[in-house]
Amino acid sequence: MPSCLLCLQLSKEMWTVIHQMIEESFQDALFEKAVECIAHLRKVSILEEEPLPFNEELRKFKLKYELKKPSLWKVVVNKRVSLLSDSDFTDTIDGLIVNEKQAKEFLQQTKEVNARVESTDVGVEDEDDLGLV
Repeated sequence: MPSCLLCLQLSKEMWTVIHQMIEESFQDALFEKAVECIAHLRKVSILEEEPLPFNEELRKFKLKYELKKPSLWKVVVNKRVSLLSDSDFTDTIDGLIVNEKQAKEFLQQTKEVNARVESTDVGVEDEDDLGLV
């Protein structure tokens, strides 16, 4: 049973606010702020020794936004906001199976995201985009 039910409830509410900021953001205007909030939740999760809920939410976040909003995921990667790992804690945390290497690997983009970013960085529109096909 979690030791800090209030902390978990506040964390859940904060994730809701983060998702709202992202969805309501004009382009990427609020992406930095959203990632700063995630980084703060990460710090609080370390202080409260509650890494599992944070890691679960961050995994959901990646699944939801890595492909949908690659510029948002790029902010997460640049700020190095990753999963909590065993190296973030002095004591062993029951159920925490993420090591430092896995936390770093979590920030790597999938091949599909890299391909999409590279194709948009070229600056030349495809024939499909021009309506020529």
